[in-house]
Amino acid sequence: MKIRTNFVSNSSSSSFVCEVCGEAYGGWDATPEGANMCECVHDHVMCTQHLIDKFEDSIEHYIRSLPLEELRQLIIEEYGRFLGSSLEEIQQADNADTLIRILQKRMPYFYESSIPARFCPICKLESISDGMLLKFILRDHLQIERNVLEQMLRGQYKSSEEFWNRKS
Repeated sequence: MKIRTNFVSNSSSSSFVCEVCGEAYGGWDATPEGANMCECVHDHVMCTQHLIDKFEDSIEHYIRSLPLEELRQLIIEEYGRFLGSSLEEIQQADNADTLIRILQKRMPYFYESSIPARFCPICKLESISDGMLLKFILRDHLQIERNVLEQMLRGQYKSSEEFWNRKS
């Protein structure tokens, strides 16, 4: 256990970085919504402008506009991992308001922080990060294990500074 002897702050600052364009936002009590950002059910953060389809009004409006069976399927597919024992209630619900009440009971902030994956450009692979491409190449095509790459890097460079400042 660490014991701090100098000033310690319990600040409530937050920051968010769009995983599509790299735009950053931060501040005291910052929220993704305050930065015109949102988060999908798989925790990808993005500017709302990058959503695959724009919502007419809001995620709430979109969800409430779905036919009952489509809404039930969306809830099960997109939010099922959060619902636990409520899945049985979802199956038995006979109207949209009941479905939404069950969802809100288990996930009080789902409208703000749980955009369905079908609208996320990262989930749909419309936006692919450098890290994902690199992992894909290394793991799926070159089949080089991480420890082998680490040994190669350490054998070629003496420090991270030398690596980052190398001439291409």
